[in-house]
Amino acid sequence: MVYKLPYRKGFNFTDAEVAKIAYSPWYPDSPRGVFQAAFIEGQGMLVQITSYEKNPLATFHHNDDPVWTDSCVECFVNFAPDRDDRYLNIEVSAGGGVLIGVGPGREDRLPITDFAPYPKVTVTVRDESWDALYLIPLSLIEAVYGKIDFKPGYAFKGNFNMCREEGWHYCQTWNPIETPRADFHRPEFFGDLILE
Repeated sequence: MVYKLPYRKGFNFTDAEVAKIAYSPWYPDSPRGVFQAAFIEGQGMLVQITSYEKNPLATFHHNDDPVWTDSCVECFVNFAPDRDDRYLNIEVSAGGGVLIGVGPGREDRLPITDFAPYPKVTVTVRDESWDALYLIPLSLIEAVYGKIDFKPGYAFKGNFNMCREEGWHYCQTWNPIETPRADFHRPEFFGDLILE
């Protein structure tokens, strides 16, 4: 799949597509989810992921907690796929816990604190849904990948996911992952992200 991110100066999603996180052959009763993303010139990638889950599980509140066991939304992204096989995983629980790592696959991931501090993440829980909003700062992107000439037309790879491993178990993704079991750490199934 392809998602086109508006490349803008301001911090907003006014013209960003609302894309569904709806691929879930493993757990058909997964809640609905959507995301929006935009690239802010000189600042980084702005992401908002919304889960339409009532009463989300919100046990974890701190960085590096096992957030994927809670109600969790995730962005996996490789900003330089032509020259680097590592990707960032940004995982946020409904309780505000955040886990971020970098590496080429599930194993041997490095904590992001080896490269840069954790970005600020805002979690908002409502009656019918909850969402996570954050900026992946340009300073973090460049600490991992070096200098990149971000401008309209630049293409990279990623996926947007939702999961929960405690109680009501669900997993779903934006770009289809063709595996027998849910496994988000599969960069070969990342979709195309293009700045416009």
